[in-house]
Amino acid sequence: MRPCRPGTPSQAGGDFCSCHAKQIDYIRNHTHAIPNQKLSIAGQSGMISNFFQFESNTVMLTYIVIPLLLICLAVVWYFVKDVLIPDWFSRNRVLIWEWIRSRVFPLFGLGKGASCITASGALPATNIFIGRDEKLAEIKTLLAKNEKMVLLSGLGGIGKTEICRKLYEQCLKGKVRGVQYVGWIQYTGDLRSSLSNQFPAVEMGNDTAEDYCRRVQIYLNGLGQAVLLLIDNMNAGEAWDIAWLNSLSCKIILTSRQEIGGMETITIGVLSKEQCRELYRLHSKDNHSSDDVLNEIIELSACHTLAVELLAKTQKATSGLAETLQYQSPKSSWHGRNR
Repeated sequence: MRPCRPGTPSQAGGDFCSCHAKQIDYIRNHTHAIPNQKLSIAGQSGMISNFFQFESNTVMLTYIVIPLLLICLAVVWYFVKDVLIPDWFSRNRVLIWEWIRSRVFPLFGLGKGASCITASGALPATNIFIGRDEKLAEIKTLLAKNEKMVLLSGLGGIGKTEICRKLYEQCLKGKVRGVQYVGWIQYTGDLRSSLSNQFPAVEMGNDTAEDYCRRVQIYLNGLGQAVLLLIDNMNAGEAWDIAWLNSLSCKIILTSRQEIGGMETITIGVLSKEQCRELYRLHSKDNHSSDDVLNEIIELSACHTLAVELLAKTQKATSGLAETLQYQSPKSSWHGRNR
């Protein structure tokens, strides 16, 4: 069948012929494709703009809306707290705040550690802290009960100072309840010379040692029980020293080789053989020697903490075996020396 010319009706009636119909359909289909492509591009740009709008809303919510809401809540709280807070809460608000500060804040990494108020702090605590966790927990329990003075008593080199260094470290990390300020004093024969120029907040100037101590006393009492003062190696305390310590309102921990009356005393004894073996292996890096050989060496040191540590470091320095160290030290001489 011969196709019709454009504009002439078909033999069936007034419609265009089939070839014209196909051409019209083709044009319609292809002219619609262009707007669809434009719409898809517009849709993608709309998604991008919505994303940036979401980001801007998040930033505004984080840095503007939430802080303003917290400020409004703080203002409302300031005016209504006296009406809403019961008397019990008001009386114990310090204890409640300290509980939140020491227990809740560390869970979110918000715990604020104590500030050091002395010119020199403690030396870093050892990473090998064996067998003294119970003593450390006992000290922290006494501090939580507001015990004013605690004495750590024991032989020289037994571990008193290391316990205090670990406690000092935990104070700085906010792990000791109720302690906001911590100070470290190294005792050098008498307290007046030991305290000399040790508190940056109290200038010494031309004061005598006793005058400076009196001004330090006023400073510490102003801070109250939020202060923990650690005094290491107070082996020859004078009457003046004890009287000055009793005049303070802060918490105090002392280490000494002798007993001092009128203080809560914690005796630091020797470690067990199991703890000594662990201490020896960690310092000597010896994981091959038998427990029997190490037990003989530990008996030679009478389970003394510092002696065990020195023997272990000697073995490590000489790169020898524990058996070699065992046979180099006669039992009789070691036992006679420690007794």
